[in-house]
Amino acid sequence: MLTLSQIRQELPAVQRAAYLNTGSNGPLPQRAAAAMTAAAEAELTAGRISMAHWMGSVELKRSLREDFAALMHAPASSVALAHNTTEGVNLALWGLNWQAGDEVITTTLEHPGVTVPLALLRQRFGVIVRFADVGLGDAEHVLDALSRAFTPRTRLVALSHVSYSSGALFPLADIVELAHRRGAWVLVDAAQSLGAIPVDVTALGVDFYACSGQKWLCGPEGTGVLYVHPDRLDDILPTFGGYTTVLAQDHRGWIVPQPGAARYESITFYPPTIVGMAAALSWLREEVGFDFIFRNIAANAQTLRDALARLPGVTLLTPQGQQAGLVNFDLEGWSPQALAGLSDAIGQAGYGIRTIPHPPFGMRAATGFFNTTDELLGLAAEIEAWLIKGPTAVTVPPFAAGLPAQYVKPA
Repeated sequence: MLTLSQIRQELPAVQRAAYLNTGSNGPLPQRAAAAMTAAAEAELTAGRISMAHWMGSVELKRSLREDFAALMHAPASSVALAHNTTEGVNLALWGLNWQAGDEVITTTLEHPGVTVPLALLRQRFGVIVRFADVGLGDAEHVLDALSRAFTPRTRLVALSHVSYSSGALFPLADIVELAHRRGAWVLVDAAQSLGAIPVDVTALGVDFYACSGQKWLCGPEGTGVLYVHPDRLDDILPTFGGYTTVLAQDHRGWIVPQPGAARYESITFYPPTIVGMAAALSWLREEVGFDFIFRNIAANAQTLRDALARLPGVTLLTPQGQQAGLVNFDLEGWSPQALAGLSDAIGQAGYGIRTIPHPPFGMRAATGFFNTTDELLGLAAEIEAWLIKGPTAVTVPPFAAGLPAQYVKPA
């Protein structure tokens, strides 16, 4: 396996600054970029109309499904490629046969990739969306709030494995057990989990699990996956229909869908992104090693957490002992607008983090497997210096003007 120095040499972006925002976009490995360039060059020079090119694209997608399936501990037939987490969430939601008055439970810590599609379900079909107030996401609070939100009309629980807004690692196995006991299925936004922590969807028993490739898996934009439990393949209909979603059709409306989850794929993928994602996964799996990745992410998150916890005026939002790669925190007396300005200032100092634009309105660092201890301690020192200067020392960026003036923290 590679040393940390060798790993960082493969990731040019991490050499320019302390890269602490993998939760938005991970650094692209050189070999993934090279593979994408070579694939694009081949399309330019050889064209895209040969049967060999078509069959090659089919094989690339089949192989990538297998790569994702192995990482999730799932059968490849249960994996559909997607362009991102949000597309996977939509594929699952729109494929279900909703009736007016059906209910979905979600939480108060979800990304718009979940809440916006649910809002559209409400508008189109009269589905009732119940928001369980889970506080900052500690396990006992989550399970209690979800349990109280169920009614006889609840059909689905849609929530994150790791909350983007608090960094909490939800007790997913317990949530799945609760939902199934109450007769509901579980759809998971896995944008902050797959690639950051070990995931076994078969053991978890989840019904639908959607994730992106460009975050913790260091792939290009436009890549992702939706896992559909083998027992659910006949319960959700394809949202997109076309040439590649069917096994056979007679042009009179009679079709035979693809036998597995590939029936849900949205027709066309840009081949260089498929090649790049496969190259990134290969590098992570064969040269870095996922055991190393998961261990380093967890250790780095704890190092940063410990450093921030020592600073007066810092409140950690991510529950202790219930974290993945995200460390979310709040600064006492700093408004959301001031935090946005601070994020810009810290970025200019060489530390790439971000703010979260809805409750609990914190700052967020994502600790990658490639980060060094010096980077983590340096970020804490930079924040400590700004705490001394105070919120009036930062320049509020224009985009932050619409943020609420006061914090609204969950109980």
